[in-house]
Formats: sequence, structure tokens, C-alpha cells
Amino acid sequence: MNQMQGSVVVTGAASGIGLAVVDLLLNSGYKVLALDIFRSDEIPYGSPTQGELLKRQERYGVEQIQVSRCDVREFDELNSQVETYITTQSHRFEGFGLSAAVACAGVVDGNEYSWHLGKDTERLIVETNLFGVMNLARATLDHLVTSNSPVKRFVAVSSVAGAKALPRLGAYVASKHGVNGYIKSLALDLRGTNVTANVVSPGSTKTEILEQSARIYGLESSDRFADQHLTQRLIEPKEIADGVMFLLSEHANSITGSVLTIDAGLSLT
Repeated sequence: MNQMQGSVVVTGAASGIGLAVVDLLLNSGYKVLALDIFRSDEIPYGSPTQGELLKRQERYGVEQIQVSRCDVREFDELNSQVETYITTQSHRFEGFGLSAAVACAGVVDGNEYSWHLGKDTERLIVETNLFGVMNLARATLDHLVTSNSPVKRFVAVSSVAGAKALPRLGAYVASKHGVNGYIKSLALDLRGTNVTANVVSPGSTKTEILEQSARIYGLESSDRFADQHLTQRLIEPKEIADGVMFLLSEHANSITGSVLTIDAGLSLT
């Protein structure tokens, strides 16, 4: 049985790690529901358009990748997207059903003093990074539990900020600590269902979030973050996506409730 025939829901799919995950899924033969908020005035830095995902749709076809706008903070909106996709695409699942959900949506901002960050911005960070993961779980896990897919996974992309404190980023750190704890609890709840739940924890990865982090710290370039890594270089989004794909594979059948750290040693420094 070919595990690469199921379907995967990916949030935060339009750029960075999310887009890298989408690329690997498509190259492996998965069908993908790619969700992203795209342009948003609430996000305090440049947010992506549909452009890159639509290029993938043109290349792979609408049957292989569906692209939709979705705000992960809004459960009803997210749930409706998932339900519609599963209902209308079920005949294309090769009899497997939903194979995985991957939560990549995230936002960062900070202030010289964390308690000076505006309440609306704090709410944006926590609701996107943590509640977005919880909403995706609520929208997909019942489908995963009942799926016929031979491999059934829930994966959340967290951050080194889920393992250590960082100055100026209190809300972001809190949200990522919450993600790590929530996924471990999910793993316990999923006992006996054959659905695993895990976290991928990146270090400083070449994304727009890292560029915003550099601005928060007053750095002239995000390249400066490479000095914190034992490898002395930034991480490519594909390296994190490779970790996600490993957790989706049969090689990870006995991994659940775990944090796969891909941070070039940043959590040790």
C-alpha cells in the first residue's frame, strides 16, 4: 500500500516553512488543502499572496492541490474549509481518507519590554500560533481517527521559543510553549487511535518571521542570527519540511508526543 496517496491539510501554506511542506507533499504524491490568511493588515510585516500556491496549482492541477484563504483563529471558517474539502474530494483520496494535518501558521512580534506589546498584537500572536493549532486539531482529528489511511498524523510547527525564553518576545514564547504542551496532551488523548501527534521545533529559519525578529532586535540583517547556531548558518525552510515529512512517514510510526528539534543547536546556547 502506497502511503503517498492520502490527503493533507496544511495551514500557513503560502510561504516559508508551510510552502516548503506543500512542495514536498506534492512531490511525494499527496493531495493538499493549502490554507493561508494571505494579505492581512493585522500582521505587522509583509504577508504572502496566493501567488506561489497558485503556481503549484497550475503545475500539479486542481485535483492535487486546493488553495483557499482561511484565518486559523476562526474555527467555524477553518472547519468549513476542511469539511467542504473532505466532502467534495473524498473520491480522490484513493480510499484512504485524510492522512495528516500540518499546522504551520504563525506570526511574531515583540517589544523592548514584553508587557508593552499592544493587547491586540498579543491576541493576534496567541490566537494564531496556539489557538490556530487547537482549531486545526478540532477540525481534523475526528476525520483522522476514522480515516482508512495507513499513516495518520497531526504535526505542529513550533519554535525553539517553545523550549527556551527569549527577550522581547514574551507573547510569542508563551504561544509556542503552549503548542508544545498541547501536542503532548493530544498524544495522550489519541492513545489507541493509530493517530500520532508531534511537534517540529525549528531554530532560526530563513522566513519572513525571522526578518521581523531581526527588526525587533534592531539587527541590520537576519543573517546575524546564524551566530547563535552551532552550525554558524541559518536553516533553510526545506530542512524543517524534511522533518515534517519524516514524521508523516512510516519510519515515525512509534513517535508520538515528541518534539523533533531542528535548531542547529540553538536550544543549547
